[in-house]
Amino acid sequence: MDTICLETRRELTTDPNSRNSEMMQHLSDCEQCSEYFQKLKQFDDKLKSAFNVEVPEGLESRIILAQRMDNNSGSTLSNVIPIKKDRSNRDFKWMSLAAALVLAVGLSLGMFKLGESHGVGNEVLAHIDSHPNELEKDDNIKLASLNNFLQDHGLLANESIGYIRHVSNCPIEDKMVAHLVVTDNQGKPVSVMYIPWKDSTKRTTFKNDKFNGILVGAQKGSFAIVSEDLNSLKSMEDRVMNSMEIKI
Repeated sequence: MDTICLETRRELTTDPNSRNSEMMQHLSDCEQCSEYFQKLKQFDDKLKSAFNVEVPEGLESRIILAQRMDNNSGSTLSNVIPIKKDRSNRDFKWMSLAAALVLAVGLSLGMFKLGESHGVGNEVLAHIDSHPNELEKDDNIKLASLNNFLQDHGLLANESIGYIRHVSNCPIEDKMVAHLVVTDNQGKPVSVMYIPWKDSTKRTTFKNDKFNGILVGAQKGSFAIVSEDLNSLKSMEDRVMNSMEIKI
């Protein structure tokens, strides 16, 4: 997923009714984003429908009255608004509303949970795509300098990490993370980012047209490892997990 797709989906998630010309042009050109938009719109329509329930007449005044009586004489809401055994149509509507809200919240949490790993991966890819110069630099970072940099991120590396070309602080999900550019066995650059807030017990993959990535859960947080060479990811995963110690 490229940067334009990521920004489009962010805007749609924030405002499903947004219709700016650039976004609409992208939706007409991108099948995946168009499908994402349709699903988001369907969910938004269902949520609006769930709230479209008639409020029982006089409910507000009865609740206020019940609260006053409760304060003055110890009465309860059930004394003023009795619960009938045979439910009226309005009672059923309120029960339907409650069920719809629970379902809507559950679905929305599920949606974000399912997209969480890929969301981090897409942010990592977008950053690497938009900062190609970070992969081109070769600053020959020494281990002592590396650990001095990693200290602020709660990390400690040993010599197994190998050759370090470049280090920097990079924004992922509006937070600064440690970004290391190391070399694989063929001397090609590989990005390694530590995402401290992304705890995971699973190994997930992500990719775009140029890069392949994996997100690997650690004792705390996760490591995102990205390379152009899919075959180098496994060996780089082993190297990163054996060389990086989390100190927080």
